[in-house]
Amino acid sequence: MDINLKDDIDIKENIKNDEIITDIEDKPSSEERIDNNKNSSSDNHMEMNLLKNNSTKNSSLASSTWGTLLMMLILAVTSVGSYAPLKSYIFPSFTRLPDHWQLEQYTILVLSIGGISLLLLTIIAFAIPYSHQKKASIVKSHNRTFIELKIFIWFLFFGLILLILDAVSFAPSYDSEFNIYTMLRDANLYFYLIGIPITFILYILIYLCITYIKHIYHTGFVSGFIKNSILGKLIFYVIESIKEIANILIEIDTDDDSHRKLLKLLGIHLIVLGFISFTFPFGPFLAIVYTGFLFSYLVKILDKARALNKASMQLSEGNFDVVLPEDMGILSPYARNLNNIKEGFRLAVEKEVRSQNMKTELISNVSHDLKTPLTSIITYIDLLKKDDIDEETKKEYIDILDRKSKRLKVLIEDLFEASKASSGNIELHLEELDVVALLRQTLGELEEKISESTLQIRINLPDNKVMCQLDGRRTYRVFDNIIGNILKYSMPNSRVYIDAEENDKEISFIFKNISAYEMNFDPSEITERFTRGDKSRSTEGSGLGLAISKSLVELQNGKLDIYIDGDLFKLIVTFPKVG
Repeated sequence: MDINLKDDIDIKENIKNDEIITDIEDKPSSEERIDNNKNSSSDNHMEMNLLKNNSTKNSSLASSTWGTLLMMLILAVTSVGSYAPLKSYIFPSFTRLPDHWQLEQYTILVLSIGGISLLLLTIIAFAIPYSHQKKASIVKSHNRTFIELKIFIWFLFFGLILLILDAVSFAPSYDSEFNIYTMLRDANLYFYLIGIPITFILYILIYLCITYIKHIYHTGFVSGFIKNSILGKLIFYVIESIKEIANILIEIDTDDDSHRKLLKLLGIHLIVLGFISFTFPFGPFLAIVYTGFLFSYLVKILDKARALNKASMQLSEGNFDVVLPEDMGILSPYARNLNNIKEGFRLAVEKEVRSQNMKTELISNVSHDLKTPLTSIITYIDLLKKDDIDEETKKEYIDILDRKSKRLKVLIEDLFEASKASSGNIELHLEELDVVALLRQTLGELEEKISESTLQIRINLPDNKVMCQLDGRRTYRVFDNIIGNILKYSMPNSRVYIDAEENDKEISFIFKNISAYEMNFDPSEITERFTRGDKSRSTEGSGLGLAISKSLVELQNGKLDIYIDGDLFKLIVTFPKVG
């Protein structure tokens, strides 16, 4: 026993070791596992597709017209065909009973089979998903058909039944096979020729009615039922027409000249029609005269409309010289609008031409302002390369290079700052601050420059705090640019006025100075890039100061306005107050 047990243990251990070795040999690498996973995923995808295809195949019977008709035919044949076996099973010895009693029992059997079949049909129709049923063309057509036509089809069906019943005799007879009693008793050929088509048509109609109920459930009662009837569409059309008329009446503007004239014409028209209706037998003659008058009036309106259309075509072709008379009756407002459009187009073209000229000037100014210090830098670097210059001259040249390089740096920085400000690509750190105190701080930091100038500055600012939601650093830059321009371009020995006007919603800072240069330009031009007060460009300004200031003010929901009166330069900065 012990030897056998030991042998069994050895055998089991060998088998176990063989299995481990086999597992190690058969264990796939990471790449093989990935491939297996992909294959597995692909197989699962194929299985899903197969299931979908099988599902599609399973639902294809109800999703097609022929499949729907086949289902109804099978059910009709089954219902009618089950009559004879059931009759033989239930009534095997009824032949000895009176004929009228047999007829009653046969009728009850037919009705019972029909009721059970209709219940089965209803269950099947409701059990099949509507998503499959609605794909069948016969169901689509029936759902789109007006309700009145559906009812008419049912009337035709019942009319067909009445015609058949009228042609078939109800009296028991053994001589004619085309007899209701004989057909029910014997289940002969006529029973099937009449019963199967009638039952088939009935089942189709009931099935379509059930799918239509599902259609109403999915699309809504209003859309699926009310709007699917001629009467419903007519009611909705009348309602929409009344709404449109009501909206037109509500939107009539009695202050509008065209509306007033239209209402006046309608009033005259109603009065004339009322008068004509009471002038029998002269009514027809007056109606002819009134029709001629209306025709001549409409012809004049059409002529004026053609003139408006011709003028609009000329405007679309760029002809701004066209002039329309504004006295055109009911069309006068449109003539005025076209004239205004013409003037607007002309101003827009002039503005665009001016913008193009300013862009050209911008390029020229940028080139000039950047090239001047750069040329000086290149020139003095070439001079420094020479060996025959003394140390004092070198130091002088280096000082010049230092100034010109700093000048170039300022120009480039201002250029980038102006570009970012005009595009709104600046991150603002808004906070509540006392804007009056910020202006006083700016003036304090510029005190040295102000003292070195010959200008007399008169400051009139409120003593109370005025809180605004602003970026302190950007707003300081605005005030610094404005005061720097005043110091740079004001007439020597003149006065500068800095005032503040405050109301409940905003505060305005007004800067006024006398220009040292002739200001023969539009006020809007001074806030354009690289536009400077001195056209000769002899000062050290970049021409970007006010352009940057205007953009920064507007980014903070403020506004910067400039007014020129002779040599008086007036700049107003307005900020909204908090609360």
